[in-house]
Amino acid sequence: MRRGSLLALLHYTRLLGDGQDRAADAITLWTDSGWRQVMTIGLPTFSIRKLEDPEMCVTYEMYKHMFPADDPDLSHMPTGAANTLTHAATQLRTAFTNNLWVPLVPRLKRLCRAWRRKRKQEQVARSDDPSIIDLVRAIETGADYAMEKKMHAAAVEFVTEVRRRLGLPDAGAKLTESYAKRNQQQMLLFLAWLQRRVEALGGKGVRLCPVFSVRRQHVQLDCTTLLHMLSGMRLVPEHLMVKQGEATDWEGVLDLVAGVFEPPCPAKQKGKLQWWGSLSTDGVAASFVYADTRPVSKKGTKTAAAAAAVTSSSRSKGITTATTPALPPPHDLAVVGIDPGRCTIVHAATQVQGTCTLERTLPRKRYRLESGLAQAQAKERRWDTAMIGGAWKQMNQQGGALRSSSLQQLTQHIAAYNSVAEEWWTSAMQRKRAKLRFRTYGGCKRCLDRFFSGLERDVSAAEPNKRLAIAYGAATFSPSGTGKLATPTTAAYRAALRLRSSGAIVEKQNECRTSSSVVTVMEMWRLAGRACGCSWDQHQTRTLLVLAPAHHSSRPRFRWRPLTDPRCQRLAPT
Repeated sequence: MRRGSLLALLHYTRLLGDGQDRAADAITLWTDSGWRQVMTIGLPTFSIRKLEDPEMCVTYEMYKHMFPADDPDLSHMPTGAANTLTHAATQLRTAFTNNLWVPLVPRLKRLCRAWRRKRKQEQVARSDDPSIIDLVRAIETGADYAMEKKMHAAAVEFVTEVRRRLGLPDAGAKLTESYAKRNQQQMLLFLAWLQRRVEALGGKGVRLCPVFSVRRQHVQLDCTTLLHMLSGMRLVPEHLMVKQGEATDWEGVLDLVAGVFEPPCPAKQKGKLQWWGSLSTDGVAASFVYADTRPVSKKGTKTAAAAAAVTSSSRSKGITTATTPALPPPHDLAVVGIDPGRCTIVHAATQVQGTCTLERTLPRKRYRLESGLAQAQAKERRWDTAMIGGAWKQMNQQGGALRSSSLQQLTQHIAAYNSVAEEWWTSAMQRKRAKLRFRTYGGCKRCLDRFFSGLERDVSAAEPNKRLAIAYGAATFSPSGTGKLATPTTAAYRAALRLRSSGAIVEKQNECRTSSSVVTVMEMWRLAGRACGCSWDQHQTRTLLVLAPAHHSSRPRFRWRPLTDPRCQRLAPT
């Protein structure tokens, strides 16, 4: 994968150096087979005739001496193992696409920081120069924010130039994640311009394309590929099929939401579900606890009827804030909401005896120390210094860099890498490194198991004779990335699942209604008349939100509201 990423970086840099504006189309228009052929460079199965892009053929002919061929033994590969190469190509393509918009805001901050530093060096800086955060927000939102902050002419000119390079000439256009995904070619060209501008301002540039590190890469296979591989080995019957995905419409979402508890679940009673409690953490996802509001006694029936009459009369008068409070969860369950986070690995909360709240957290520092992650990283740094310190020194002496828009510096770096590649890979593939990673994996697993065992013990002591039910906030995006702290969301969920052996209920809660979606719905916040309170900076507390249907609407229109808003206590109108 490192060879494929290096060739893609060389190809894109060469096209930009030739002054071709169509350089962005050269990679963004590649098909899956094109990326797969890039992955086969250096293997016996590689053939230049199979490359779909003629410009890529030219690039390979110019720099094929930098990619010496290997001779691996392919005779013992199992049937269907070629799909692994396809998934590796998909992983490379995904990394390349995410590189365009995931670290976009940190790169804008780097550009603004270089601009401010250059003005200070030229002694033209002013006391009213906007901060880096204000510059970034002005680039995202447009001229209205710049006028609100009363930026001077030089700052407005800088913001206008950056927005023009982003393809946002309209003063009211917003820079959002959806815009970046729809305009990949424009983002590629902007990344190249940002690289050159930062270098001109005397700052440190960025990589035009992601490059995989020197280490053993693990490719995750989906169910389809695994079934094909096992079917080829005659271990799985041919009639097995992959289950279809869940529905994504409103009905399907409600079914997933109501499926927190064991059957019978109130999945069809959309208008009878209410929120019960919330969390405010730094997490990447969150879990909510729901309760069935149908009364179980005659007294409860009369109370619910009276509350419904008050609610209906309030709606007729134009008042939409009157709702009935949520009922507690079933009396035989001790429900715990769990939120995986970045600074706090696991945040668990539950109500004890209906009044006080029991909270347990696993801080990142404690997780790193108890699992052995910190010690393992320190040990690997010592090994790197002792084994490949000379190779690193030789590479630095020969010059060249990956974070550059100069093709000469890039080729110098690849040449220096090839001279020390054998020593570098020998060190990376040592058996003691694999043993250290395995011990670290076991330490992380034991640390999470101890936390959840202690959580079960504390809840059982506070709520005896009750069955533990965990609603785990499911993070549906990558738990790590550029500018982010890695979060073991999957490992924490698997540790929670191991509590099922003692009789606990553990279910994933869909996180489509949480604060992780706030960043992508800024426009909806503006239409709702609210100022966006979510920051691009990491490690800050966010208030969880709920997606509720708007009242008096012929079709389902949705608004984002904080959970503290009483209008959000009811999931859907009756």
